Amino acid sequence: MSECNDVLQEYALAPWSVLEQYRIEGILRYDHFSITYRASSIKSDQLVTIKEFLPRDLVVRKSDDEIVAKFPSDQNAFQKGLRYFIEEAEALAGFSHPNIVRVLKCLKANGTAYMIMSHEDGETLRKQLDRMGSDNTMPEDRIRLWLKDILDGLKNIHEKGIHHRNIRPDTIFFKKDGSAMLIDFGAVRYALNSESHNENAASTSGCSSYSSDDLYADKGGGGGGLWTDIYQLGAVIYECVTGHKPSRAQVRTQTSANDGPDPILEPLKQAAGRGYSENFLDTIVLAMSANVVDRRPAIEKFEKLKLASNEPGPVEEKKKEEILDEGVGISVPEKAPAEKVPLDIKTTAEAPEIKEKEVEEKTDVPEHIRIDDKEKSQRKDKRWSLSKVGLTAILVMGILASVCLVFLRPVLKIASEPGSSAVFMDENHVGETPLSIRMWMGGKHIIRVTKKSYHDFEQIVEMQFGTTKEINVELTPKLFGELTVIRACPVNHISRRFRFGQILALCPSGLSGNADY
Repeated sequence: MSECNDVLQEYALAPWSVLEQYRIEGILRYDHFSITYRASSIKSDQLVTIKEFLPRDLVVRKSDDEIVAKFPSDQNAFQKGLRYFIEEAEALAGFSHPNIVRVLKCLKANGTAYMIMSHEDGETLRKQLDRMGSDNTMPEDRIRLWLKDILDGLKNIHEKGIHHRNIRPDTIFFKKDGSAMLIDFGAVRYALNSESHNENAASTSGCSSYSSDDLYADKGGGGGGLWTDIYQLGAVIYECVTGHKPSRAQVRTQTSANDGPDPILEPLKQAAGRGYSENFLDTIVLAMSANVVDRRPAIEKFEKLKLASNEPGPVEEKKKEEILDEGVGISVPEKAPAEKVPLDIKTTAEAPEIKEKEVEEKTDVPEHIRIDDKEKSQRKDKRWSLSKVGLTAILVMGILASVCLVFLRPVLKIASEPGSSAVFMDENHVGETPLSIRMWMGGKHIIRVTKKSYHDFEQIVEMQFGTTKEINVELTPKLFGELTVIRACPVNHISRRFRFGQILALCPSGLSGNADY
């Protein structure tokens, strides 16, 4: 209530204010980007609805009702939003459909712009949901009644390249005759969301739970608007079925990245036990898919749902007449299961197939609906993809390791003088010089080179991957007549002649001498 008073005092036009030929009578609704008034024509007393472009975070109203930017830095954002508002009003002014709000014209005044629309008595889907009981849910047959109208309206505006971009319970309006129409298009919200200082305003406007990540990705205004409308419509139906706003798209994306279950699935599984058909719930999941491509089948499923409700039977006609009283109230519906309401009466070529499918849905609600199978399949595919990536990485690493092992094996080259010397490595004969040894492992090894009549050569070498070591050995010959110790007898000196004529004599006393012959 305090926020409403602030809007009335600071921003809204005073009652009986005049805009050209229209007189303001009161406020109908408002949000962060506009205020909608009830007004009447001074000339004909015809009631109209006037929507004023007024982004409260960017502008203030002066005492003469003129709208100006709060700060110079806000001027560009304000003008951008104003341009989008006028373009949207002019596009809708040339469009007429019973399920789309009727725009009569657009006028400029007070430094801003106004959208003049035909007036309809009724109320929004939001107000109906607030009166639906403790769980705030709506039966499937009731949802199908107004869904047909909204789908007809969306199809017509999409064919003309117009997108709503702001579908939520507050923008689905039920007229006095019970039919539904879309109001409050989202061109302004779409335009101002890109302004960094206005992101908080966009998030507090209450639409974030109904918007997909791709809402503002398509700056050109092309096909992105179509898929955004499908997502938002699915999100609205989700709230009607579960009684809760859906988790934000960013939260769902983060949960999926962490390999967690989609937050919207569990409430839908619970709804399956309250009489909602499997096909109906499956359509919601497709429409709210994070992947735009997955939303394509949702359009076909929505069309089939529309066909199933295209020609209501006597029971449905009665309920439609009870939707709105002579005032703006709605009669509280009986909590009858959706299965008891005949939804398929149309006799077309597709009708038998649809009816047979409906009968299958109405037998018994399955314990696990297809959305559960789809979730498991997606997880399985994701795990298999990760497994393939892991196996590929292991294979590549194995190949690289093998290549490194082959080309980086340590090499030991041994040469000797004289050649053809026997080479032993760790007491194992490995060949004769010259010799090149390519090893599989590094480490320390004992190398010994031997040749008859020559002294042995022995060395410890340490080999490392990627290295080559060379050992050049020059063996020294053994001399004939190397000293031989002869034990002395106790009495006589014993001497022996050597080839080189040297005599070594050893006596018990340890004395030695040399003698020549």
